[in-house]
Amino acid sequence: MKAFENQSSHRISLEKKVVGRQTFQSLLGQLFGFLIALIILGLGVYLIERGYEIAGITLFGIDMVGLVAIFVIGKKSQRNKLSERE
Repeated sequence: MKAFENQSSHRISLEKKVVGRQTFQSLLGQLFGFLIALIILGLGVYLIERGYEIAGITLFGIDMVGLVAIFVIGKKSQRNKLSERE
């Protein structure tokens, strides 16, 4: 019985570590994604101000479309996961 309790405690501690690391990686990914999007948006605005309207608007537009797509796909994925659990 003691071996079972030890194995259970070990498994719980491993699961806590895995969940903690996944949460950290997710947060880090969101932070880097936000920084990259912010840099690209800033670069688009900079190009527009410097007179490169087509390049700036294209860069700005592609970034915005990408961000919107990520949020739409993320929401759809969340809905699918929730509906699978029910």
